[in-house]
Amino acid sequence: MAKRGYFAHDAPDGSDFSDRYDTANYDCRVSIDASQYASGAENIAYTFADADVMTDSGETVDHNGNETKIGYGIVRQWMNSQGHRENILQDYWRNEGVGVAVANVDGRQKIYVTQNFC
Repeated sequence: MAKRGYFAHDAPDGSDFSDRYDTANYDCRVSIDASQYASGAENIAYTFADADVMTDSGETVDHNGNETKIGYGIVRQWMNSQGHRENILQDYWRNEGVGVAVANVDGRQKIYVTQNFC
C-alpha cells in the first residue's frame, strides 16, 4: 500500500489478503467448529506521524509522533471498530502478523499498519 499509494484491503489489481497469502506460500485453514473453518482475516489502518489518530468512535488519540503512542492509537482505533475488534478477539486464530510501513506523502510521513490473522 505504501509503495503503490492506496489504502484498501483489495489492491488496485484486485488481489486481496488471501492472494498475498498464496504468493507467500502461506496456507491458512483454521477450524472454527466441526463444520466450518476460517482462511484468515486482515485489519488495516493508517495515520500520519504528525497527526493524531482518529478512532471510528470519533475519539482523538494524541501521539505527538511517538512510535509507542502511535501503536497504541492504531490498536485503540481497531478496538473501537466492530469488525476489526471481532478479528482481534476471535479465539480460533493461532497466528498473527503485523506489518508497518512508512511512506513520504506530500512531505508528511504516512504510517500504514496491517494486521493479518490465521
